[in-house]
Amino acid sequence: MEAVDEIFRLRNITVIEITNSKKALQLYSKNKIKYQDCLIATQLPPHTTLLTYDKEFEQIFDLKIQTPTEMLTNSTMDIMKI
Repeated sequence: MEAVDEIFRLRNITVIEITNSKKALQLYSKNKIKYQDCLIATQLPPHTTLLTYDKEFEQIFDLKIQTPTEMLTNSTMDIMKI
C-alpha cells in the first residue's frame, strides 16, 4: 500500500474511468485473460503506462506496463539525473 500512496502523491498521475465494452470483449476472446482486466486495458489512452502487479496484462502486447515499484525506481533515477 505504501508504494500506491507514493504514486498518488506524484504529479501527472491520472485516474481514468471510461470503458469500451466491445474492445474489452475482443481482448478477452483474443487473450483469454480476465474480463475485468480487459475492461481496465480499454480505459488507457494511447502511449500510457499501466501500473500493476498483475502479470496477465503482459499478454496484451500493445500495452506498456510497469509495477509501481519499477515506476518509483525509474522516477527516482530520473530525478537523480537532474
